[in-house]
Amino acid sequence: LTPSEIKSQTDEILAETKSNLDSIASVPLSSVTFANTVTKLMTPPNYKTNPMVCAVKFLQHCSTDPDIRSAAQDAGKRLSASRVEGRMRGDVYERVKAFSLTEECEQLSQYEKHFVKSALGDFERAGLALSSGNAQKLRDLLEQDAAVCSEYGSNLGGDATKLYFKPEELEGCGADFVKERLGKDKEGVCTITLKYPDIIPIGRLPKLISD
Repeated sequence: LTPSEIKSQTDEILAETKSNLDSIASVPLSSVTFANTVTKLMTPPNYKTNPMVCAVKFLQHCSTDPDIRSAAQDAGKRLSASRVEGRMRGDVYERVKAFSLTEECEQLSQYEKHFVKSALGDFERAGLALSSGNAQKLRDLLEQDAAVCSEYGSNLGGDATKLYFKPEELEGCGADFVKERLGKDKEGVCTITLKYPDIIPIGRLPKLISD
């Protein structure tokens, strides 16, 4: 993806997401069904099940092009803000809550019931069960959290730190792991970055952690 493609796809995701939530909110409370309310939260363009979301965000962590990383970082920030906004949609929450009290909801499978309960919990953790004043305070905190998380991801993606270890210091990581990194930058030592997939196995070595 190019920077312009990342932006245009992000614009498309955000527009489709808002349209989807608006369509749920337009359903009269007396007419809510699984199909016109909950299903729309289980399938794209919903944030958690939309593969395009990952496509436009992920390049901030791995692209060698700074313009692409910057575009993907901006996409991540916009999508995170959209997710916070969606979780604060009281009109959508009211429809899901109204459906949870229907006879149809009682007849759902265990998986579908679990999703309804999870969706309600997601809205309530966003503050929709709080007073308006406290809900706004929580919303501000969630927006700040989303911005910090996005910034952290961007900083990690652009990090160029390299650490060097002798093969024997990486005992427990596996022969292939060591072989792939041995002599990469310096003869006789393994090059380790602070990025995936290096950092996870390194963080599990008690000897390195204690040292």
